[in-house]
Amino acid sequence: MAVGLCLLFSCGEKKQAPADVSNTDKPESIFSKEDTATVFQLTETFIAKMKNNELDNALSMLYYLKNDSIVQLSKNQARLQMAALVNVRGVDYKIRTVQFNTETDNDVTLDIILFEKPEGDNRPNSIGFHLKPVRRDGTWYLTTADKHSDTRNQAHQHNESEEKEETPE
Repeated sequence: MAVGLCLLFSCGEKKQAPADVSNTDKPESIFSKEDTATVFQLTETFIAKMKNNELDNALSMLYYLKNDSIVQLSKNQARLQMAALVNVRGVDYKIRTVQFNTETDNDVTLDIILFEKPEGDNRPNSIGFHLKPVRRDGTWYLTTADKHSDTRNQAHQHNESEEKEETPE
C-alpha cells in the first residue's frame, strides 16, 4: 500500500531509450544547462544510494513542497517513503525522462528493474518511480510525487488529521 503512495506504476518491459530532456511546451526555457546537470547529478546520487542499499541516505535526499517552501519530511512522511523505497528496491535504476516545466513543476521518471529475467521471459520486471525536482532560491531539491508530500497537487485534498501528520517534527 505504501508503494502506491509514492509511485505511479508503469509495469512492463520497456525498451531503454536515452533520457528525454525536453521542454517542448515552452519556447523560451527558464532553465540552463547547469540546471539540467544539477538535476541529473542529484538523481544519479539518489540512484547510487538505492543501488548500494543506502536507503536512509536516499531518503535523506527527499523533501516536501509545502506551499512554496521546501521542508524536510515529517516522521510520518519519512516512514511512508521508507516503506516505498524498501518495496521498490531493484537490481538496476535508469533515468527514463526528465521534464522541466516551472521551478516547482518538474518530473524525473526512473525505471526500476526489479529482477533480471532470461531472454524470452515475458513477465513484467520494471516499475516507474517519479521524483519532482524543485528549484528554490537557486538550489535544486528532490521532492516526492504523492499526495502526502506535494501540497500543490490539487487532485488530492487533505483532511485535518493528514495536515497534522504532515507537520515536520
